[in-house]
Amino acid sequence: MGCVDQAKQIFEKILQPDRIGCTAMVNCYGLNGMDIQAIELYHEMPSELIDEVTHICVLNSYLHSRLMDEARSIFKNIQNKTKKVYDTMIDYLSQASFF
Repeated sequence: MGCVDQAKQIFEKILQPDRIGCTAMVNCYGLNGMDIQAIELYHEMPSELIDEVTHICVLNSYLHSRLMDEARSIFKNIQNKTKKVYDTMIDYLSQASFF
């Protein structure tokens, strides 16, 4: 957790985080089992900073936390669903025995 704490401290010092910084932090939280923090940060992000990679990172966090309804809600609201976004949902739905 030390590296996540350091990453968070650095991220919080950025006056105006950009798409890459925000998405990196969402991913950092998700990869370290801090799915709720990843989800919270995603919801705090301005919509213009959210892209395909951000969607995939937050979907992974929702799905790892078994928040399937919330993941579906995010998925439904994604305007431009890419193949990778569909692949993410299909992968987790199949793992969760929804198929």
